[in-house]
Amino acid sequence: EAQYLIAKGDLFMGTDGGTVSINSVDKDSLVTASNINTQIQNSYGSANVQAVVANDVVVYVQRNGLKLRELIYSREANVFVGNDLNVLSEDITKGSNNLGITEMFVQKNPEQIIWCIKEDGTACILTYDRMQKLMGWSNIVTTGTIISGATIPASGEDLVYFCVNRGTTSSPIYCIEKFATRSNLDFYVDSGVKATGSNITSVSGLNHLEGKTVQVIADGNFHSEQTVSSGSITIDKQSSTIIAGLQYTSTLRPMPLEPQLVGRLSQSRIKAVSKIIVRFLNTKGAQVGEQGNQLTNFPVLKTTDPAGQAITLKTGQQRFFVGSNYEREKVIEIKQDLPYPMTVLSIATIVDVEGS
Repeated sequence: EAQYLIAKGDLFMGTDGGTVSINSVDKDSLVTASNINTQIQNSYGSANVQAVVANDVVVYVQRNGLKLRELIYSREANVFVGNDLNVLSEDITKGSNNLGITEMFVQKNPEQIIWCIKEDGTACILTYDRMQKLMGWSNIVTTGTIISGATIPASGEDLVYFCVNRGTTSSPIYCIEKFATRSNLDFYVDSGVKATGSNITSVSGLNHLEGKTVQVIADGNFHSEQTVSSGSITIDKQSSTIIAGLQYTSTLRPMPLEPQLVGRLSQSRIKAVSKIIVRFLNTKGAQVGEQGNQLTNFPVLKTTDPAGQAITLKTGQQRFFVGSNYEREKVIEIKQDLPYPMTVLSIATIVDVEGS
């Protein structure tokens, strides 16, 4: 039984037993009941999730819902093989109930990003560029349950929409929410509402977050955390722009450090990190260090900064001296829990390696 149909050169049909290619025997004629050729390409099986075309290849969900695979033509085998896209992130597509992906769509601009909605109401995304050999997974967890999603082409950047239940199963509050574009460096709260005016002190329209704690940004600076009451919040600072929404924490965690040693392996050796150099772009505030240890703060303010003005974004490299223990596995962590932008361009780490 077909789980999906998608066309690219041939027509591909995903079944629970494998992937089948469909074309005509006579290439100059349409496919008919008497002019049809079907061939099994691989035997991984497909879930009942519509496949997508990303980076000019077909990407589909494996039968168990826990793996994404790409259909790539193998000249040696003369078939389309299903390469595993979860080799380095095997557990990221698994929900809390061990069920996997139920929906998938592609954001094509400014980069190719495959969005996956999971059975447990969370999501994960795959930044995917085959030509640059780039593949990185991220998890998205929110206060609520993600029901569905879609992307709509727009000028400069495709718009991404989610339907999210901000209530409970018995008393749902369904919200259609749009992700802020990357060019918008002001909106860094989840499910937020923006109010503008002259000397305003409150934000209304927060009924969907009733009783929840939100972060409040006034004229570009983090003001405080407030609890939504009667669908609104009030602060003690008159402002022209106030944004209020749920806090979210962005965490960047690269693969464990394995320094290149001449003629020796570093995997079995104990290591310590003394300094981390991070190059940022348009960033305010961050925390850098080792996973599991206390992180070092990227200072947001200086004593020379003028009071009453928005904190400026910083671009350039920043050195962090971090606390470290001698351990065999070292994982660097960069975190942002303030409602500000953070973009990491590169990470350089000074590592001391000991042992034989």
